[in-house]
Amino acid sequence: MENDAQPTLLITTSILDSFGWLERCPPSWRERAYKSLVATIRREKYTPHKTAKRGVDFERAVYENAGSGGSKHFREVADKVRGAKFQQVLKKNINVEGREVLLYGKVDALFPTRIVDIKTTENYRGNDKYMGGWQHTLYCYMSGLKEFDYLVALFEPYPRNTMIAVYEICYKAGSDEALLEEIQRGIWHFYEWLMVEELFYDYENIFSNPRRNR
Repeated sequence: MENDAQPTLLITTSILDSFGWLERCPPSWRERAYKSLVATIRREKYTPHKTAKRGVDFERAVYENAGSGGSKHFREVADKVRGAKFQQVLKKNINVEGREVLLYGKVDALFPTRIVDIKTTENYRGNDKYMGGWQHTLYCYMSGLKEFDYLVALFEPYPRNTMIAVYEICYKAGSDEALLEEIQRGIWHFYEWLMVEELFYDYENIFSNPRRNR
């Protein structure tokens, strides 16, 4: 008997944040933001910017040396994640307008009562950039935890590798019901855009394909 069940759709923080950036970016950035989002949907290969690689290397150093060594600012970040479980996978299935959706993400630092996410930047402009994204909402809902902290490490411009400040942004989640409603609305808004742009097929069959690496 032929199986007509629809495949589960995948949602990550990065895909929703890329869509959010496309909607709010300045007109001069729109073409670049659109191409970047389409490339993500189609899982096209890309070469990470050197500052992105620096961020990955910094996080790895924090995990390996949490609580010891490094500069004052490095120790500040490392001390705040000491004792956590690193790079823990979170998953949760929800329903969005009749479709099964898998929420998926990896936690930088997981504690019994809170989540800590490490960010790096060369241009810190306040909390709005981080609180306007989806990571804290999705991760709190998937984990069932109510506390989420961003640790933002500010670096001097590339290629210098000097950390000059650390900022902490704290978020406290509402009820699971409120989080779910917010997530469902955000996902459906993204799906409406995909359908208008005739990209839903690529999203369903390429980005959401479980045989592809996540």
